[in-house]
Amino acid sequence: MPHRRGFTLIELLVVLGVIALLMAILVPAVQAARGAALRMSCASNLRQIGTAIANYESAFGFYPMGVIHRYQLLPYLDQQALYDLPWQMVNLADPDSFYNPILGRCPQIYQCPADPAPIILNGVGSANYQGNSGTWILTDGYNGIFTIPGDAHSKLPGKWVRVRDVTDGLSNTALYSEVLRSDGTMHRMRAVWRTPSAYDDLDDFVQTCESIPSVPTDYGWHGYPGYLGRPWTGGGWGVAFYNHGAAPNRPSCQNTSSLGTGLWTATSLHRGGVNLLFADGHLKFCSENIDLLNWQAFGSRSD
Repeated sequence: MPHRRGFTLIELLVVLGVIALLMAILVPAVQAARGAALRMSCASNLRQIGTAIANYESAFGFYPMGVIHRYQLLPYLDQQALYDLPWQMVNLADPDSFYNPILGRCPQIYQCPADPAPIILNGVGSANYQGNSGTWILTDGYNGIFTIPGDAHSKLPGKWVRVRDVTDGLSNTALYSEVLRSDGTMHRMRAVWRTPSAYDDLDDFVQTCESIPSVPTDYGWHGYPGYLGRPWTGGGWGVAFYNHGAAPNRPSCQNTSSLGTGLWTATSLHRGGVNLLFADGHLKFCSENIDLLNWQAFGSRSD
C-alpha cells in the first residue's frame, strides 16, 4: 500500500500562524499607503486652488472675498462652463434656490478624496476646502486672507485684502485648509455645536468647545447637522472659510446664537492632522497637537 504524505496538525497551525502574522503586517501597511495617497491627492487639490487664488489676485490686485469666493475662482480652475451658467431665484422663500442650477454641481477640485461623506446632501453640494479668515473675530477681527465686507465688528472690519496687507509674509500666513463636510448626522466633527452661553474670552471658548464628548447629543449638546462646507457656492463661517482659534481636528462651535464669533475649525480624516496651504503656495501638514499659539499665528496676516 502506497504511503500517503500529509500535513500534521502542528505544521498546519504553523502555516496559519505565519499567514496571520503576514496579514497583521501587510494590512496596516496597505491602509497606511492608501491614507498617504489620499492625503497627497488632497494636498494636490489645495495647491491647485492656491494657484487659482494667486492668479485671481494677480488679475484683480486683491484676494477674493469670503462670500462666494469658490464660485469666483471657477474660471481659474478650468471650470468656465460652470461659471457661465446663469444663477436664478426659483423660490424667494428658499435662499438655497438662489444658487440653482449649479447648487448641486460641486467641482471635484473642491472635494477631498479622504472624506467619505456624501458630496450632495438634499440636492445641495458641499466642499472640503475653506479659506482662512483669521484667528478669532472678537480678538483680532478679520486678520486672515478672506473677509466679509462691511461687517459691523469694530476690530479690523472686512475689506479687500491685498498682498501688501500680509505684513507677516506670505510664507507665514495660512491661505487655505480643509474641513470635513457635514453629512446630515450629529457626528462630533461634522456638526456645528451651539454653546449654552456666550464667550468673549478665546481661551475659555476653546476649552469649552474642545470638551465636547464623543457623542455630544447623549450629554445634552445641540447642533446643526448640515452646515459645514454647504453650499459649496456659499460664503461665510464654516461654509467658505474657517478660523485659527482652535487647533486642528477639534469641533466647530457657534458662540451660542452668534455665527460670526464662533470657532470654525480645520478638520480632516488624515491621520494626526490637516493639510495647510500658505499664501506663498507652499503646503505643510500640521499636526493636531501643534502648539496652539503657533497655529493661531498662522491664521494672522499681521501678527
